[in-house]
Amino acid sequence: MTTAMRARQLFDCTCDRRPEPHLTPVPRVVITPADIADPSGIWATLAEVWYDLTLFHGPKVPMIISYEQGESTGAADAACAWAVAHGFPAEPHGDEFVALRIAPYGFSQAPGEDRPVYRYDA
Repeated sequence: MTTAMRARQLFDCTCDRRPEPHLTPVPRVVITPADIADPSGIWATLAEVWYDLTLFHGPKVPMIISYEQGESTGAADAACAWAVAHGFPAEPHGDEFVALRIAPYGFSQAPGEDRPVYRYDA
């Protein structure tokens, strides 16, 4: 059992879909595990994800970097380092709602998953 505090789950969105700020779930970005030689690909992909989220939700959009645990930790380590460097929380992935996934090229989309998948070289 862990007593660690989870990141906030809602934020005031300023997207164009509604004329006033409204509460919406914080986008949770899940990193699929893979050993990688160069974390710069993960960093570049996360920067692209953050940019895309700001276009939709506004410039103050928060996000949660959520990593799947496994034997291959290179991608998760790089993603957590990016999160710390940019002031975003990073936490293990549970059963929370996922806004999008970051996965290596060649990784198949999960059955029934309808969220965007950003790709990186592994």
